[in-house]
Amino acid sequence: MNLEDTDFMDLQLCLDGTQPGTGALPGVLQGAKAHLTNAATATGRTAPLSALLAAECKYAGYAAGAITWAASGNVSDDGFVEIIGKAPQFRPTDATTPESAYNLFITDTAGANLLLSGDFDAPVNLRDAEHQLTITVRWRPLGPTVVDVIA
Repeated sequence: MNLEDTDFMDLQLCLDGTQPGTGALPGVLQGAKAHLTNAATATGRTAPLSALLAAECKYAGYAAGAITWAASGNVSDDGFVEIIGKAPQFRPTDATTPESAYNLFITDTAGANLLLSGDFDAPVNLRDAEHQLTITVRWRPLGPTVVDVIA
C-alpha cells in the first residue's frame, strides 16, 4: 500500500524545512493520527477530509491513533530516505459491530487537515477481537510513503 501526500502536506514540508523544531520529527507529522474507513472512499491529493471522516470506522473499541515516530531516519533498501512511524494496533473489543477497513488516512494532530491517504489492497476484516490491524508508516519526503500492513 502506498499513501499519497496532499498539497497541504507538501506546503507544510516546505515550511518545516526552514523552521526550527523539536522532537523526533518536528512539524506537521508530530502527533499525526491514523484513521480507518469502513467504506471505499476516494483518496489521494484532492480527497475531501469530510468524506473520509464520514466513513470513519465505528466498531467497538475504535479510535484514531497517534503515530509514534522513530528518533531518526534511515535509508531504505530501495534508496529512499525515510522515517518509520508506528500507529497503535486497531482491534475491535467485541463482535457487536463488525466492520472491514477499506482506507487508511492520516491527519494532523487536531484532525483538521488531511496529510496522507490511500486504499488497502483488499478490505481488512475487523469483525471481532481476534482480528486486528497493525500499521507501520514509512514516510519518505522524496518518494512514495509506504505502509506495511499486518492483518
